Amino acid sequence: MLPSVDRFVGSFYAQYNHRDFSYIYNILSHQKIRSRLNPDQFQSMMQDTYAKLGSVKKRKRVEWKRWRTKDGTFFLIEYKAKRTRINSVDKFVLIKQKKDWFMFDYVIRAS
Repeated sequence: MLPSVDRFVGSFYAQYNHRDFSYIYNILSHQKIRSRLNPDQFQSMMQDTYAKLGSVKKRKRVEWKRWRTKDGTFFLIEYKAKRTRINSVDKFVLIKQKKDWFMFDYVIRAS
């Protein structure tokens, strides 16, 4: 399960570094995020983050935890990210639906 989560996060960071925030929103994000933020709000939030922190150069997984609920399998995974401007701690909550992972929540904290 961890390799598929790592591939998902790798895809997220590749799209983030290419500033393809619409791909992240439309393909990688769960409905929970899409119902809370419209595409323009999400785009603006991600562009602001990119402008302040910069692109991700390296990342190291520092914590992970899996749990199951009646709604599905969730995975909390945390990375320390070396960025071009300010390093960060990135926390993802992913949900598995059928065979695919989706971003259920995402929090960045500058470190």
